[in-house]
Amino acid sequence: MDVRMLAERLGHADASITLKVYSHVLDGQCRRSAQSLDSLLEVAERTAIHPATGKNVGEFLGTGVDEKAG
Repeated sequence: MDVRMLAERLGHADASITLKVYSHVLDGQCRRSAQSLDSLLEVAERTAIHPATGKNVGEFLGTGVDEKAG
């Protein structure tokens, strides 16, 4: 949720008040979001097929699934 919307719903006159009071919550959410995105990108990197070459994208980065190995 946008901080300005949250501030309005909580009745705070300014979003800076919301950030001061709830910054610890936002930090945790950012950290969890970053971890989730990292996990998704790792899977995509290992399994994605390049449309032009038809090869595993990870092969170019050294992280792909080796199709010969199974």
